[in-house]
Order: sequence, then structure tokens, then C-alpha cells
Amino acid sequence: MSISPILRFRQKIADILSPRNADNISVSKPLAESKIRDDGDKSSLRYARGYLLTHESAAKPVRHWRQIALGNYHFTYDPRLPFALAERRGTFVIILGIAVDLETWASTEREIAQLLLNSRTEGRENFNRRLDMLSGRYVVIDGDEDTFHIQGDAAGMRAIFYSERPNGACVGSHAHLVASYVGAAYDAHFRDPQALKSEFNAYALPGRATAFTGVYTLTPNTELNILDGSVRRIYPRRELEQNSLKDVVETVGSLMTNQLRHLAARTPLIVSVTAGLDSRTTLAMTREISQKAQYFTYVSRGAKNATQASEARDVEVSQQIAQRFNLSHTLIELPSRFPAEPLNSIMRDNSARSSYPGIGPAHRDAGFPNGLHIRSNLYEVGRAFFRAKRPYMDKIDALEMTKMLTGRKSDDEKLVKSFEEYIDTTDFNVGQRFCNPFDLFYWEHRCGVWLNAHLTESDVAYDTFTLVNSRFIFEKLLSVPEEDRLSGQAFISLITEQWPEMLDIPINGKFLGPRGDN
Repeated sequence: MSISPILRFRQKIADILSPRNADNISVSKPLAESKIRDDGDKSSLRYARGYLLTHESAAKPVRHWRQIALGNYHFTYDPRLPFALAERRGTFVIILGIAVDLETWASTEREIAQLLLNSRTEGRENFNRRLDMLSGRYVVIDGDEDTFHIQGDAAGMRAIFYSERPNGACVGSHAHLVASYVGAAYDAHFRDPQALKSEFNAYALPGRATAFTGVYTLTPNTELNILDGSVRRIYPRRELEQNSLKDVVETVGSLMTNQLRHLAARTPLIVSVTAGLDSRTTLAMTREISQKAQYFTYVSRGAKNATQASEARDVEVSQQIAQRFNLSHTLIELPSRFPAEPLNSIMRDNSARSSYPGIGPAHRDAGFPNGLHIRSNLYEVGRAFFRAKRPYMDKIDALEMTKMLTGRKSDDEKLVKSFEEYIDTTDFNVGQRFCNPFDLFYWEHRCGVWLNAHLTESDVAYDTFTLVNSRFIFEKLLSVPEEDRLSGQAFISLITEQWPEMLDIPINGKFLGPRGDN
């Protein structure tokens, strides 16, 4: 199937392209929340910060969304997100979301679009190598007269769901959005992720499955051919190298602090704080911009038992840190796990698997300053989380994946079959030739399927950025000697290098670094 009709997009969207550039580049800055009309029914929060790509013309799923034509395709998106389109002689690139290039330090929508277009015109393999250097939370669409593809950020934090169609895949940010458009029914086995958790102790749906028949997750390190619905693995492409702890800490620390400089120059930053190691690592990276950032910690009303103890520690530690280092810090109370209607139903449509759907609404109601949320996740990719308590294996199969999904409490056939489909479709066996299979599975499934649902829930309040969400940075963190990965020494060393006094306050109740054992 040819994509030659895409060449007509120059006329279709000529009104938003700038004729002053040798390359046509269109940029849309994020629309402020105050500019979005809300009639009290919370409908503006449905599929917040989402998008939809269809072959047929489709009505906008949310009133304030914007829509452009790409030949005979249609791209619709929430203007809360930055958008850029760059085109040169029939080759084009779209990026939706926030990104920073770790080599050139391009960070504005226009700079990133130009950089990606330059690499794309030199071939798709060069384009994918360029994307290795991108950090952020985004989706990228690229095409020319013969090809049309979409892929996401390194860990799939801006979700991509799709359904194969005769005229090209329907792709969107939310499984319910895609299912609604194509008329997909609920899957008999997986329609209720919460029931799956109760029955099998499953942290997420298995493999690439969603709650809907024929709607799939595009997992990290793969790209979707929109024309024929095929999936191709694009990373890893070679066996990962080994590096010294010192070299990795120096490289990664510089990359993380530089990202914060560029982000702080373009948008207010809000930073969540807990008592954990990952949060402390992010805090240490913010030293240079700490007097500009706003810090916050969540505390839920009526939390009990272990949750109550954990939150009490988060509150105590975050307040100690704020006082010691003169940080602007706020406690945000979460009244209940679920928001009131009509928002609760909207949140269920936004994410079938719920974590704490009340967080985003409570944050919106707290009167806390708006900003880009710097979140401390994905660090566990660098800490060998899935293999820390398991014997060494040089290859894992669908049964082992099922056991990891369920905490070794189930080997249910339907879960195993879903992982068999995942292994086959994503060429996981190719990937695990180049990367430890436990690390790769944690990266692609635990992060790309489980964690992105947390971010989707919070999209009603803010966009999120994680400083290590880059294939290049993951590659560096995975190259640290195994004993240093298992102990978390890379992150302790990052704190020591950037803001050593942060180790004077216990991390999860323990002193780490110079004052205590790791």
C-alpha cells in the first residue's frame, strides 16, 4: 500500500506551515489550561494530553482538540501538548510531547522537529539512532511517499495503542479511545485489569494485551508500520558495552543536570519528593535549579497500615529536606483514591487499570502551581530490579514472563499465550541476545505497560518528564558492573557527585554512602 497520498498534506495543512523556511516547519505551543473551556462536566479531561490517528475523517473526540490532515490520514491531538511538524520534499516528521536531545541539546519544538527531519532524510536507520539520543515523553510519526511509522519515547511513557484496519492502523493514546473509534468489544479475559490482579496477582495486563479485543499496546523499542499494522524491533541493535561506574556516573550526571537547565529555561518545574533512593537522586540533580522549582509530596487521607507508615516517612523526610535545603515544598492531600462523578467515569475511560485515579484531580484542586512534573521513575531499569532476586538466565520465555507478572503465583494459560504473542510480535528473542532478558523485560513490560498507566492517570493535572527516559541513558546505566547495579551504587554515586549533603538524611530509613552501609 503506497502512502503517496501523504504528499498532498502540503496543501491540506498549508495554512499552518511557515513559507519562510527552506523546510516547512509548523509549531504549536502548549495551550494553557485557563484557555480550555470547561462546562462543569469535566469532559475536557477525557483522554487528557491524548491523540488519535485515523485513516477516515473522524469527529474530534474532545471539543477543544486540534486536527490536521496528512494526505488521507487525520491526526487529532490535545493542544495541552507541544506539537511540531517538519517537512522537506515529501518527507515529514511529527513530534507530540516534550523532548530534549542529549547530544545537540535541542529542546524547543522547532529545534527537535528540525533535528529529526534532518536525520530522517538521511534514512530511517539514521533516524532511529537519532532517537536513541532523545530524552522525554513523546510520540514521533514519520513518513514519505512509501512509508508511515509511529514510535514512542524510550520507555513508552506516552502510551501508544493501535488496532489494525483495512486502510491502515488506527492509533491513539488511550486504549478506550481506539476501541471506541473502531468499535472493538471488551476482551473476555482481560476486560478488568483489577480482577486480573485479584485473581492472579498480576501487576498489569500480559504481553501487549489491552481490555479490548484487537487493540494492542505498542511496547518500547518497537515501531508500528501504520500502513500494514506490522511491528518491528528497533532496539537494542548490538550487544551492550560495559563501562566503569565512575565513567557512567560522570556521563549520566551531566546529562541529567543539563536536561534540567534546558527544561527550567522553558517551563516551570514541579518535583515530587518521597523518602526513596530514586527521588533522592532526582533531588540531587536539581541542585542548580532548586530555588526555581516547586517541590511536593502526596499524603492520602485515611491511609492505613504499611501505606500509612510509608507515607508518614515520606512526609517526615520531605519536610526535613525542604527545611535543610530551603526548598519550596507543599504537602498535597489526597481525599480519596477515586474522584467523584462525573470525573471518576472519565478516569476509567482514560485508563482501564487504575493505580490512584484521585491523584490528578486532587492535584488540580490543591491550587499548586502548574508546571512540568519531574518524576523519579524508570531508575529501576538501572538497578537490575527483576534479576536482583532471581538466578541468572540468559533467555526467558513466556512462562517465565508470566511468573514475573504474577509474582510467581500463576502460570495461567491465557497469560502465557499473551506473552507468546508478545515475544513473537516484538522479536523479543532478538532483543535478549543483546541485553540481559530480565532487564529488557522490566524495561519493556513493567515500564511500558504498567508504569505508563500511572502517568496517564496524572495527565489530567500535568505532563510528566523523567530524566533517564532515553535509550542512550538506559544503555549507560545497564553498562555498570553488576554488583554496582544490584546495590544501587550508581545512584548513590550520582547523589554524592551532585549534592552529597542529600545523603545526610536517611533514604527509606537508612543512611547510605559515607555515613552508612549501602
